[in-house]
Amino acid sequence: MEQSGRHPVRAYGPAEAEKPSMRFRRSIYRAQDVKAGRVLTRENLRIIRPGFGFAPRHDENLLGRRVNQDLAVGTAMDWALVGSRREVEQVMLTETRLISLFSDRLRRHRGYTPRGATDSGW
Repeated sequence: MEQSGRHPVRAYGPAEAEKPSMRFRRSIYRAQDVKAGRVLTRENLRIIRPGFGFAPRHDENLLGRRVNQDLAVGTAMDWALVGSRREVEQVMLTETRLISLFSDRLRRHRGYTPRGATDSGW
């Protein structure tokens, strides 16, 4: 740690002594081929060795994000490969609005009641 005035300056990332052992750590890799625009799920991510990708603690941050480019099996995950979570939330919000609009129109249609629904709850 270096000193900057009264406060120490911290260096983030692995220390020089840790770098040779990085290959023995685990990290997040692609378990399936994924096309650009698809959402990351547990099924298409895998935590394996070597440790050249994201640390396993980042798996929750990756889930639900869209990939920016086509990814092949065995690609180490990196922030440059995924979109922001805000982008995914906007798409989900748009889909929710469309479903709500469609449901409202169906409700107004005379005599329509979805299977399993009661008239009073619909």
